[in-house]
Amino acid sequence: MTTTTHHRHRRERPRTLPAGIRRTALTVRAISSVGLLGEVRVLAVLTTVAARTDDIEFARAAYRLLTVRTFAGDIPLSMTALVTGLVLALGARWGLPRYVWVFAKLVLLVAATVLSVHKPRWRLPPRP
Repeated sequence: MTTTTHHRHRRERPRTLPAGIRRTALTVRAISSVGLLGEVRVLAVLTTVAARTDDIEFARAAYRLLTVRTFAGDIPLSMTALVTGLVLALGARWGLPRYVWVFAKLVLLVAATVLSVHKPRWRLPPRP
């Protein structure tokens, strides 16, 4: 008499982050993403005001401030959002490639970061 054993094929669960790390990464990502939105708004307003002013010295100061804000705020916030987004996407059960919008956000964030680093230099008229 032969006995057969039936093995249930268990589906392997994808690896996920521990709850504490996931919550921390999610909180840091939310803060950096909202901070990045605020930073972009400030940069847009500052650029518009500098481009529309007749005061050359004010425009020069505004454009210098743009550079400082980009390297002090925009790039660190972008990199934080990028790293935490990758951690969440790769460490969550849904993963990075499962949803198109997750991948699209990643591509847009990388593109925005690269463009902010390699932006064209502002050309102002020479000082009188």
